[in-house]
Amino acid sequence: AALRPVTFCIALLTSAVFLQQTLGRGIVVIPTGEVGVIETMGTVSTETLNSGVYFLNPLSKVVTYSTRLQDIKETVDTSSKEGLGFNIDVSLQYRLDPQKAGEVFSTLGDEGQQKEIIISRFRSLIRENTARYDLSAIYGEKRPEISQSLAQAMKTQLEPLGFIVEEALLRNVILPENIQNAIQEKVAVEQSNQKKELELIS
Repeated sequence: AALRPVTFCIALLTSAVFLQQTLGRGIVVIPTGEVGVIETMGTVSTETLNSGVYFLNPLSKVVTYSTRLQDIKETVDTSSKEGLGFNIDVSLQYRLDPQKAGEVFSTLGDEGQQKEIIISRFRSLIRENTARYDLSAIYGEKRPEISQSLAQAMKTQLEPLGFIVEEALLRNVILPENIQNAIQEKVAVEQSNQKKELELIS
């Protein structure tokens, strides 16, 4: 009879520990700047959890994604309209659409897999865009136009997937030395001709 209270206390303590562990697994905190996607036994919920504290089914798993601005920097080997090869430094600034986080998780996977798909499309669109312009234009006055065209193309590609494109930037055009010298000579000749024309007019 003396063992009964001891046995009862052990059982009560075991139940309390189990309850604490179960409740602990059910409490989820989503930090600021992130959203959560709920997966329960292989089924992904369409509901997105914004930052805050949630009590969920202990059998559920929550995958968090950053909604902050992401910046991908790439150096891409590409070519111009004339077929001349060169390298170009580019960057893409984008962020996840919080309302589409569940869809993104279901179709694209984790953040690493998402980035692989985005980079692949980004590189492809860079090559498509540069192939429409002469190399001298890419190196010179057409750079803002190419950036704008690239940003619009990335919006068309990524927004249906659940991403918001902020900006695409052409940071630097890296030419082979012989091509760079030829372009600089061409620019110098054009500037000289313009100067002569102004002198004749005046």
